[in-house]
Amino acid sequence: MQGQGSLINLARSRLKLLEVVCLPSLMQQTIFDHATQSEVYQHTKWEEEVNHLNEHHHSPKRVMDPLFLWIIKVDPNMDQTILDELNAVLEPAKQFTLVVGSNTNYGIGIKPGGWRDGQAGQNILDAYDNGQVFFPGGDDANTHQMLRGAHDAREDRVVIETRLDADDAVNVDYIAALQMSALRTLVEPTVSRYNDTTGE
Repeated sequence: MQGQGSLINLARSRLKLLEVVCLPSLMQQTIFDHATQSEVYQHTKWEEEVNHLNEHHHSPKRVMDPLFLWIIKVDPNMDQTILDELNAVLEPAKQFTLVVGSNTNYGIGIKPGGWRDGQAGQNILDAYDNGQVFFPGGDDANTHQMLRGAHDAREDRVVIETRLDADDAVNVDYIAALQMSALRTLVEPTVSRYNDTTGE
């Protein structure tokens, strides 16, 4: 709904698509399963940290350092009723989801840049400072810490971005397979210490 914040009927239609198509496919990701997380991060420098988080899965640190971050951009002037409905739909995903008022997108069209280059993260941090992070709450210290952590992590972590529309769904193994593939092919072996003993 970027640039379309006043189109209430269109927003409700897209919201329903998000609720029944996109959101369930993310909520059912196998990366949330502790055994899958252990498999994905086994033999990497993050293995101990991930296992520790699994042992304390209600830890506030999990909120600040989610397994993946879902950023939903909406028109900064989105109708408040629609925004409230969107936030209610996203309640189950609040630990890894941010709704941000921004009409700026990077890496598509004519706007270069992205998360790795710092522009996308800075844009969202600016939106937070301007009260345009609508969910789970722009006044939440954990929200700002999660944003700052994700922005800073680009310096020493693999950053993979993808774009989903409200009517898009992904296979439930998608995030786990993506993270595993990235760890094994994009991270310098001396850094990740990954050693495939299975021969696969």
